[in-house]
This record gives sequence, structure tokens and C-alpha cells, in this order.
Amino acid sequence: MKKILTVLFATMFFAFSAYAEEKKENGFYGNVELVGGFLTGEPAGDEAWGDDDKLTNLSGSNGNENVAAVLLNFLVGYHFEGSKIDASLALDTLGDGLILKLAKSADSVGTIYVSGSVNAANVWKDPYKNAPLNGGSTEYDRDKTFMITTKAEVGIDSIMGSGAFFAVEGGQQSVDDDDVTDDRLKRDADFAGAAVGWLFRFSDHNSLKISLNARSYDADGSFEDRNEAKFSIFHRYSTKRFDFDTGYRAVATEYDNKNTYFDKKREDNEGMFSHRTTFKEPFDLKNTYLYGQIIFSAKESNIDFYEGNKTVGLIGIGLNY
Repeated sequence: MKKILTVLFATMFFAFSAYAEEKKENGFYGNVELVGGFLTGEPAGDEAWGDDDKLTNLSGSNGNENVAAVLLNFLVGYHFEGSKIDASLALDTLGDGLILKLAKSADSVGTIYVSGSVNAANVWKDPYKNAPLNGGSTEYDRDKTFMITTKAEVGIDSIMGSGAFFAVEGGQQSVDDDDVTDDRLKRDADFAGAAVGWLFRFSDHNSLKISLNARSYDADGSFEDRNEAKFSIFHRYSTKRFDFDTGYRAVATEYDNKNTYFDKKREDNEGMFSHRTTFKEPFDLKNTYLYGQIIFSAKESNIDFYEGNKTVGLIGIGLNY
């Protein structure tokens, strides 16, 4: 492994998490887990999760990268049984980062919630540093910075006692030092979106979740204006000692304007598959679990510079309380 990271390397890829379990009793609840993992693959030209900071060309991959990480996730919440209100704070390094959520269960309507999140991810200050227009070879080192994404969401689950759910979201992404030489590539952006789907519970042990998401970005740079559509499907099968979670997500992104560097409008398509097996109460240790997870993703684009792939392996140990 080229590099050991201890924070948020997993925010660069999509990961499938378990369905949240609804708290029934009054009081505190939560969990904490320690996760070790690796990430290997070929980063797209604008992705900064690897160790190699050199831009060698604008026509394809800069080569394979390997990253190892140790991650800490946690959830702490309090359930008010009388009012059916639930408040929680979570750090999800495989998802939206730090998340604050407040939910209210209403039997005749569903579970209404509001949430806010903030997340940080590595990006290049200038992904195209000193690159000649319309392609060509380069040999320039690039510097990393952070992209901060803040998001607010309002939604409703179990609509009128069914498996239907719906949510709307809005937020901002901001690059700490966006140093691209062409202002039309500035990445600071506002976004808004919506999600709709259904959770099918075939039995207490077998369920399927399907969702559709759409998001639109209005960026400071006109080349970064885009629309994104996602389709997700998750399946869970549970036994007394094991949970098996399998999922697939397809993401299609279409940009509004022609990119000067490549003289065409960018179109990306990404597919992601994951499987996680959780072993509950190993060695008969109450409220503990072990899990292993594997994630594959690949992105295709009509511009070679933005194509890449990742393979992620995770092993975690957790404690519920």
C-alpha cells in the first residue's frame, strides 16, 4: 500500500449501508464501529484519492493506485417514546459524513424527518494544471485541497403505513482553494434534488428497497452545470446470526455546456455493486458484530480523462448499545 489515511478516504466512492433499525424504547441508543479497508483502482483524471499527484496526460488514466485506511463510524441517538420523536448524530465515513437527524413518527402519515450533513473529500486544486487546451501531454504536479459538501434534507418514510418514501434535498459544495485557471471550470455549486422509492418487506427476514434520485447542480463555472439521475436497488436477507446486504446503483450525469479542454459536452455513466455479510454476536458476545464488505465501481465517460474504476474491501467490528 502506498499510503495510510485515517480520515474519510471512503467518501470518494459509494458504499451500501445496512437499513436503519427503528428504535422502539425510550432512551439512548447507538453504535460504534472500527473499520479497516483498502481502495485500489484507476482514479479518473479529476479524482484525488490516490497517492500520485502528477498529471501526465488528458487522454486517459494516469495508472493504478492503492490506498489503505482505518475508519471510525459512530451513531448516538435518543428516542422519546411518548412523543415518538427520535434525535440522532452520526459519523458515516462511507456516506454523507457528519449527520444530524430529527424524526417524528405519526401513525396515520408516516415518519417525517429533517436532517443536515457536512462532508469533506480530497480534490485537486486544479485538476487540469497547465494542461494545453484540447489535449496534449503534461508533466505537472498537482496539489490537493478539500471539497466541503453541506446538505439539508426533508423526507417522509413509511407513507400512510406503506413502504413508500419521498425526500427533497438542497445544499452546497465548496472547494477550499479552487485554483482552476479557467473560471468556467469553477466547482463551487448549489444543488437541489428529490428521491422517491419503496421498501418491500416480504417477511421479517427478507426485504428489497428500490429508489430513484435526481439532482441538479448550478455551479460557479458554466462547464460544471449538470443534471444527475440515480437508480438504486438494495436487498437484505437476515438470519439469527447473519445479515446479507447486496446492492447496485447506476448513476447517469449529463453536463449542460461544452468543455473547452475537450471541445464536447461531458456525459458520465457509473455503475456500483456491493455485498456485505454481517456476523452478529461472534463468540456469543452480546451486542457486537463483525462484517466484511466488497465494493466495485466503474465510470465510463465520452471523455477518457473522466473514466476510472475502484475496488474497495472493508472489514469492520462494531458494538451496539
